[in-house]
Amino acid sequence: MRVICAIDSFKGSLSSREVGEAAANGAIRAGAEAVVFPIADGGEGTLEALMSFLPHELVHVMAEDLMHRPFESSYARFGDFALIECAETLGITKFTPGPEFVPYVSSYGLGQQIKDALPAARIVVTLGGSGTTDGGTGMLQALGAVFTSNGRVIPHDTNPLWTFDDVDLSGLDSRLQSTELVIATDVTNPLDGETGAAHVFAAQKGAMVEQIQRLDRQLDLLGHKLGDIADIQGSGAAGGLGAGLLALGGRIISGFDWVAETIGLREASLGADLIITGEGRIDHQSAKGKVPVGVARLGQELDVPVVALAGSVGMELGDFANQFAGVFSIQSTCRPLDEAMLPHIARAEIERSAEQIVRLRRA
Repeated sequence: MRVICAIDSFKGSLSSREVGEAAANGAIRAGAEAVVFPIADGGEGTLEALMSFLPHELVHVMAEDLMHRPFESSYARFGDFALIECAETLGITKFTPGPEFVPYVSSYGLGQQIKDALPAARIVVTLGGSGTTDGGTGMLQALGAVFTSNGRVIPHDTNPLWTFDDVDLSGLDSRLQSTELVIATDVTNPLDGETGAAHVFAAQKGAMVEQIQRLDRQLDLLGHKLGDIADIQGSGAAGGLGAGLLALGGRIISGFDWVAETIGLREASLGADLIITGEGRIDHQSAKGKVPVGVARLGQELDVPVVALAGSVGMELGDFANQFAGVFSIQSTCRPLDEAMLPHIARAEIERSAEQIVRLRRA
């Protein structure tokens, strides 16, 4: 019996590779052959997943995080492309979100990373896990754009979206013209409106109701200033970073599909007897471009059963659950969340769960 383990990270507990190795250990104990494929959906963890699987050069560069604090950031070069993960500089885990930070945090550091990666034949930027809602204005500043408010240049150590009324893109780094810019995301939200970046995502980044309304108005203005990109699916990803990257000539692709193709998951899954996937929590949100649904879709195409494991499973999965041979929580007993997320406990529970699933499939 051949088992493919392609599981997203259990955030705050185990990386994708660590989760996959735990599941593989369980499958092997049950007498199966197991192969681990670190996987991600284009959000947080994509860089780590690919670096653990593919030869690469890790590049270090000084940049600003979303709070404009200097730190040594990193991205990776994989042969003919560079991979930059926006959460590396703009991750929501880098600060405690609050309304006082909404007019301040920006994507400037991401622009610094992109600038360092130029010139490159191709730059892939993964969107997900950001703590900013600036429409990519900070990133554009770092690459040469000038944002103004009442004729005055807005400094980079703030959120330009908050006060800008005009933008000049004529000073953008000319090297961008010879670089293919790829935007990896599975978020399909437009830039503004009821399903846009502000109304859907800004609250979790600390914004109050009146701030969300202002951000949405400013995102609408930004869409008009940058061109006909506001309604493109994915322009609202990562607080509107999708729009900023589209303005640079980028194109949006499915984050999961790109990662799966890059690591050769489809080819490896041909003829497999079982695929084990999952993530930290599986609920109705998982259906929106997350790793488990991407792996389930691949399993259906290849006629390979897919089982999903998670630290916790929502009660209302709806039709999403029908895409799997089974969806299981790894918990064997009731534990406080902080205890359940301890790496050694999570690892043991994943091994046990995978072993039992494989034993059942072999029976």
